[in-house]
Amino acid sequence: MKYRCRTDIIGLILNAANAIGGESRSHIMYKSLVNYNQLKDYLIFLQQQELIEYDRSARTYRTTVKGRDFLELQRDMGEMARLYGGSYDLSQPSRQQA
Repeated sequence: MKYRCRTDIIGLILNAANAIGGESRSHIMYKSLVNYNQLKDYLIFLQQQELIEYDRSARTYRTTVKGRDFLELQRDMGEMARLYGGSYDLSQPSRQQA
């Protein structure tokens, strides 16, 4: 797997939690390809920044409006990078072939 920066991982977590009813911690962990300790730290940070919220009754995390705005800006930056010869695509987690 190639190196992912903090912004990439945040985008993957917010994408995973962007489901209609939110997502459980386990599903977010699998979809964003991070371990439990990493996810725990990222979820605390994202909640502090109001990018994600936790629903105690359903025990799920949900991307907030601010989080969806972040994802939109991240996609726009990816499009700009492609226009100018770069490559930046978070639609699928990157995996390096052996």
